[in-house]
Amino acid sequence: MIGYWPLIHTIFREEKLFLLLKAGFEKHPNIGGLLFVKDDAEVNALDTIFNQFGTEKIMEILHPIFSPQNYYPILHHIFTKAPDHIPTFLNKFPWATQLRDHHGRSLQQAVLAAGPDIMNANNFLFPMLTDDQIREKDPITTLYPFAAMAVGEHADLEKSFYLLRRHPSVLERRSISSSTMVNIVTEKKRKRSDSIRSR
Repeated sequence: MIGYWPLIHTIFREEKLFLLLKAGFEKHPNIGGLLFVKDDAEVNALDTIFNQFGTEKIMEILHPIFSPQNYYPILHHIFTKAPDHIPTFLNKFPWATQLRDHHGRSLQQAVLAAGPDIMNANNFLFPMLTDDQIREKDPITTLYPFAAMAVGEHADLEKSFYLLRRHPSVLERRSISSSTMVNIVTEKKRKRSDSIRSR
């Protein structure tokens, strides 16, 4: 940091910016490199460099860093940390919609895990959830999407019920496994009581 400003907020030459961004993504890929580091005024680096160099120039600089061969899930970070820039990044990096992050989360799971507020800000993703995505548990929270929408202080029960109506089988799986466990426990108890009686 230079004073109260993170280094990325003080770069004025494109060549240095490219090197700094590339190094940031290599060293800190799980937090979005240095793009979302905030200064003391709570402005993230992405907004700072967009204002300083222009959106088009920054997207040119970022393109080789996020090329399809690098498999970097930049959209996971944009959707949750900088939703104002979603259209810009979706247009430039459409292949990133299919990537998974370091936790194994799809883009939809990352948005759901960020909470109902983030999901509501990205409402267009909601109707696009496929049946497979509705049936897939989050690899970290192990929650189905309907449950992720129903938790937290800003829970959205209407969307949670919508997902359940679309795919009630996620509850049936749970009840089948629960009833199977009950049958196993009952069978063990019966065998135990039979062995006690036979003594």
